[in-house]
Amino acid sequence: MINIIISIILVFPLGIIGIAIGSLVAMIFRTIQYGYYSSKHLLSRPLSEILKRYVVSAITILLGLIIILFIPMQNPVNFFEWILNGFITAGVMIFITLLSSIIFYREELINLKTLINRLLKLRPKNGIKNN
Repeated sequence: MINIIISIILVFPLGIIGIAIGSLVAMIFRTIQYGYYSSKHLLSRPLSEILKRYVVSAITILLGLIIILFIPMQNPVNFFEWILNGFITAGVMIFITLLSSIIFYREELINLKTLINRLLKLRPKNGIKNN
């Protein structure tokens, strides 16, 4: 309903941008709603921890976008240049995301590394499962 109402209100003054804004607002609302539900019923974690993750994600995205705006990239005139711009953008976003993960989620990264190492040790070396 949020998406439909906002989109109808904004489609005439803003066109397709108004529809995109309606969708964005609805998705943000739904994300917060899922965070609230999962903190109460699934994860048994405080809502503040989930909100912290949302804030860290938003800051990471904004920081990445600001950095990308200052990187001189050509307006792509062919597919190769478009792909090149995509690789540059992806590289910056991956770097910023890894950096924020190291700063804010160090323990989770260590747990992930431990889990991956454990899974790799369980994998049979010759590719044949022993039953």
